[in-house]
Amino acid sequence: MLHIVEAAATQRVEKPQIEHFAFRAHGLDSFMERLDGLGIKYNLRAMQDLGLIQVNLHDPDGNRVHVDFPLAEHTSEVPPVEVNLR
Repeated sequence: MLHIVEAAATQRVEKPQIEHFAFRAHGLDSFMERLDGLGIKYNLRAMQDLGLIQVNLHDPDGNRVHVDFPLAEHTSEVPPVEVNLR
């Protein structure tokens, strides 16, 4: 379980504090629709050897996040791309 709390104001750091964190999920199409609706930029990366499709994005503090979905959930005609969000 991840607990996320919105704060009215926080102190910002100059650099992200962690390299990245990841989650495993289901519902790729709904997730991408939600990101699109919020105007959040993301990239997809196919991890064929692991049977995963990664959705790569940054959180509001600039930390890299990837959310991993089963590769079979990728039904878009747009192929995943190799990305580097560092």
